[in-house]
Amino acid sequence: MKTTISFCLVLTLACILMARISQAAPNCNKNEVDVDPSKCMYGMTRDWCRHMVCAKGPGDVCGGRWMQRGTCSTGLYCNCSRCTGCSPLGGCFESQFC
Repeated sequence: MKTTISFCLVLTLACILMARISQAAPNCNKNEVDVDPSKCMYGMTRDWCRHMVCAKGPGDVCGGRWMQRGTCSTGLYCNCSRCTGCSPLGGCFESQFC
């Protein structure tokens, strides 16, 4: 009986620990180079690690827990994992349903 309780306690603690580790922020690569601005159609923004990356345009995939799928450009907002609205640089996207 005592062994069963100890096993359940250890198993519960292991599950809690694994859940906490899985929620940790992504590691940053210090050797990563910023993107060339001329390659960014909708401007630039900073990612989770503060590197300069291309901003996402209308209809592009965005968001995620740590914005790992990208950040929307000016005039757009991330709705249902898609950049929604109209970009001053051209193009619109309206997501009606998630």
